[in-house]
Amino acid sequence: MLEEMGVAAGVGSFVVGFMASFMMAQEKGPLQEMRQPIRFLYSVASAFIDVPDPADNAWFKASFVWVCIGAILGIATPFVAFLVNRMIWSHKINRHAAEAQERARMAEIQREREQATREQARRTEELKALQNDVVSSPRLVAEHYRATLVQLETATTKLELAVKHQRRSAYTPFWETVEIGLGALNEYRLSAERLLAVIRRHESLRERLRDTPELGHVTAEPIPTGFTEIGRSRAGGAVADRFRKTVYEAQTDFQFASIYEQRRTTAAVISGFSSLQDAVDRLGDTIRSGNAMIVDAVARQHEKNTTILGEVAGELRSSRFGSSLGHEITQMNDSLRALERRLV
Repeated sequence: MLEEMGVAAGVGSFVVGFMASFMMAQEKGPLQEMRQPIRFLYSVASAFIDVPDPADNAWFKASFVWVCIGAILGIATPFVAFLVNRMIWSHKINRHAAEAQERARMAEIQREREQATREQARRTEELKALQNDVVSSPRLVAEHYRATLVQLETATTKLELAVKHQRRSAYTPFWETVEIGLGALNEYRLSAERLLAVIRRHESLRERLRDTPELGHVTAEPIPTGFTEIGRSRAGGAVADRFRKTVYEAQTDFQFASIYEQRRTTAAVISGFSSLQDAVDRLGDTIRSGNAMIVDAVARQHEKNTTILGEVAGELRSSRFGSSLGHEITQMNDSLRALERRLV
């Protein structure tokens, strides 16, 4: 825009100079008084430029001067306008670039803040979940402990019923009861494995808690030793051994053996075993191995802990788990001992 204005100014100067020189060339006119200054300017210009003097021709002299002035303005004005325009545009470009950089910087700061907020929220949720998992682990162990007792009670009852069917030569009811009893005993084994998994997970959570400064105020005690009674108990293995003995005695009887062979293809599948006979043969050893791992897992937790938790006179020393959980453990251990007495 400024370049166009400069060109227009130069052309305008040239035209005005030409018209002024024409008016001064008249014998009478409004610009006659300006002839002397024009002659002076012409003389000055003649000192630098070799221009012939056409017999004091005022029109020529005035035209020459104004044409020179117009030419100078016509050349200089666009150049000056070009420089000014470039300076203005350079300033605008730099300003826009600076504004763009500032916007980008502010956007990056905003993204970093949002990311930090999300990370903080994620970290808070992670810490909250860790704390809840650590605190709730003993209660979860108690639930699995209770499940093992229920399944062991069912298996013991079915064992006693199977013995009655065997004595009364109730062939089909005997094998049906054996299948149900072994299935319940296998569920007892699976519940004990889940209990062991929770105990091990609790130990890993305690290690994570020790490495988390934000949760330094949370105390994660080891699993109470009262839960190891299910591991020390011989009830599960004893029930499995009694089932194996009972099944073996039944198979020595032709009628029982015939019914067993007839039911082979329709017998219920026991998870983890290829057949009913496989469960009869291996279930006892599997249960005893799992129980030993429960005792070992709880013992390792207490070896690493400076404050030993235990069961003293049926109550927990630690108040963290509360008297209600300690009382519940005592009741479950009493139920387990009652089952052991039934198997004597």
